[in-house]
Amino acid sequence: MAGALLAGGCARASHPHDTDRAAGHVSDGAAEAGTSVTPAPEGSPYATLAEWHLFEDPQKQVPTDGVVPYDVISPLFADYASKRRFLYVPKGETLGYSSSDTWRFPVGAILIKTFSYLTDARDTTKGETLLETRLLIRESDGWALHTYVWNAEQTGAKLTVAGATIPSRFIDASGSSRTNDYVVPSEDDCRTCHGRLGSTA
Repeated sequence: MAGALLAGGCARASHPHDTDRAAGHVSDGAAEAGTSVTPAPEGSPYATLAEWHLFEDPQKQVPTDGVVPYDVISPLFADYASKRRFLYVPKGETLGYSSSDTWRFPVGAILIKTFSYLTDARDTTKGETLLETRLLIRESDGWALHTYVWNAEQTGAKLTVAGATIPSRFIDASGSSRTNDYVVPSEDDCRTCHGRLGSTA
């Protein structure tokens, strides 16, 4: 199961069968310099992504100390969206790695995935629009799944249980202009993929 998660997880986009700091200012999603990750109490996710303190610079997806970026060998397709992945493991804890079996994650571990559309996929310097950030949190009785949708101003993301549809426009790698109603899955949609798993993902 860990391999499936790290390969893309609940990568639903527009259809369920799609594969797949400025000084003195901190934005809605940013953590103050030196702030540690602050996991929510089990069963009571924060209303905003900012409260987890996962990013020092959320717009640029710069993680807080202790949050490690990673990538996967076989990413799933998600309506041309780009994805960034991060992993947080509580201090003093380790992953139960296996080259041939599922990985074991300690209580408190968080898998983080942000979806975005590049303004122009041919030139990353032209910026992007952040769409959603998904958190998969290892709790004492299994995994909890929470989705945070970014606002149009790109200043922060709020918890969304029922999902959302985000009208989007971007230029793909071939130079074609595209429009798409990007669909953010509901928590029930994500559980269809992941269920309420144990210590593996």
